[in-house]
Amino acid sequence: MTHKFLTYKHIFKVSIPIIISGLSVNIVNITDTIFLSHIGEIALGAAGNAGILYYIFVLLGMGFSSGAQIIMGRRNGAKEYDKIGSLHLQTIYFLFFASILFIGLIKLSALHFLPVIVSSGDVLEQIQLYLSIRSWGIVFTLGNLAFIAFYIGTTRTRILGIITPAMAGLNIVLDYLLIFGEYGMPEMGVEGAALASNISEGCGLLAMFLYTLFLKGKEEYRLFEWELPDFKKIQRMLVTAGPIMVQNFVTLTSWFAFFSIIENLGERSLAVSHIVRSLYMFVMIPVFGFGDATNTLVSNLMGEHRSDLIFSLLKRMGIIALLANVAMLPFLVVFADTTLLVFTQDPELIAATIPSLRVVAGSMFVFSLALILFRAITGIGRTREALYIEVISIAVYMTYIYYVGVILRASLPVVWASEYVYFGLMLLMAFLFLRFAKWQETKL
Repeated sequence: MTHKFLTYKHIFKVSIPIIISGLSVNIVNITDTIFLSHIGEIALGAAGNAGILYYIFVLLGMGFSSGAQIIMGRRNGAKEYDKIGSLHLQTIYFLFFASILFIGLIKLSALHFLPVIVSSGDVLEQIQLYLSIRSWGIVFTLGNLAFIAFYIGTTRTRILGIITPAMAGLNIVLDYLLIFGEYGMPEMGVEGAALASNISEGCGLLAMFLYTLFLKGKEEYRLFEWELPDFKKIQRMLVTAGPIMVQNFVTLTSWFAFFSIIENLGERSLAVSHIVRSLYMFVMIPVFGFGDATNTLVSNLMGEHRSDLIFSLLKRMGIIALLANVAMLPFLVVFADTTLLVFTQDPELIAATIPSLRVVAGSMFVFSLALILFRAITGIGRTREALYIEVISIAVYMTYIYYVGVILRASLPVVWASEYVYFGLMLLMAFLFLRFAKWQETKL
């Protein structure tokens, strides 16, 4: 009899709510891009770059929640359910105190770091306005991550497909009201986009907390049983989570460096690249969902001591991810002109965007396979090795970007071809690790 984690029914049961959640978040990002493009290319590029800086800190928190999720998944697979509640509470403690620290770091970065690297005074002003408000929302962002870690780690993902879309819908409405000042609301521009995100994420966190508080069977996990912060438990979690936190920081720092190089190529290039990024991330939502599902299913299989089934799981995940890409490909290639009308009505901006969009359309197939294998390595618990793979891939990636973007000042599509370099190298190293390394008895 096929193990339930290998059935397509169970894979989709775990993956679909995560995909819906990711879809909702990215719809918000795209909506921000659409609304801000009507204000102007400076506002669009500034909010995009500010968002990248913000998510450098979010991904540090996400790294810890991912580590917690892996450990919860391992305990879930081993049927040690009573240990999961304590892990969840310690995750909440850590992420709350981290968010307070991150607020200060974001504000300091906006005042002292950004003026050094942003060449346009207008762009810098808009970035600082956005971050002055958005920085406070990191408390809600990281709070949501703590609950998401529990639900993905225990494969009870259905609620994510309900609360996240509702949160996204609220964000879109607030975006419209606060960016443009409709229905008596103040016209706040980029600041309105930041405030809308904060309010919607705060409401989402409240909904997540209330749902968990009344969760059927929560006693099995010993959720919300009071205990003080336990630094020994947090330290043990950091052994797994620490490399993911560093990996996420390095990854998004490289994105920030990428867009800083693009910004020096001109405001038009920056606006084009943020449209490409928004659309690229949107069509990859299913793959990210399957990647998260791979992470937790691998972790649960390791908890059951069934590492022999992992390659069968990865084969199924790879096939599904590639088919998802085939379904999304026409929006980037065949119907690119029509798709881009969602972002802008400017024919010159559309024409400038299409060449780069077609470059990334091919890279998403390499991206998909690399992500599935890479998430398997983190799900196994070999997060240090995953960090090494990430650092090497990014070092080569940044070398390529610097050479073609700064030294050669090549065209934008050539710069975006860096995606093949990055994910191609990651795919190769992840495959070699899973094929030849001795990871089957990894303990957590």
